[in-house]
Amino acid sequence: MFVPGESSIDFYPAVIGATLNIDNSSLYLQDHWAINDRLSADIGARYEHVKAASTGDIVSVRTNRIVPRLALGYDVAGNGTHIVHVTYGQYSGRYQENQIGGNSPVGNPADIFSLYQGPAGQGSPSRPG
Repeated sequence: MFVPGESSIDFYPAVIGATLNIDNSSLYLQDHWAINDRLSADIGARYEHVKAASTGDIVSVRTNRIVPRLALGYDVAGNGTHIVHVTYGQYSGRYQENQIGGNSPVGNPADIFSLYQGPAGQGSPSRPG
């Protein structure tokens, strides 16, 4: 049944061979200090780089970040049997394909949507229609 202004056609043309590449790179530096026989400290930093690109030179994400790492260790008895650690760090997390693929032909193919504007009709081929 073809009803003008109500009947619709929705078409998703697939992009054959479409790709989504997510490149994660990181570098971690750390330094450890033995302050005395019982106390030690660590300081570090992690550099994180993420770039996601898909077919059609669409860049979803391109980001860089340096996140800190700090730690203290304390030997309670002084013999290495019980050590208490306190740490602090930030994490950038991981980018999921379904989060960043929405603007690419991989996660969201092109959508062609149109409403039928011809005369009302029924069947295939409809007369008129």
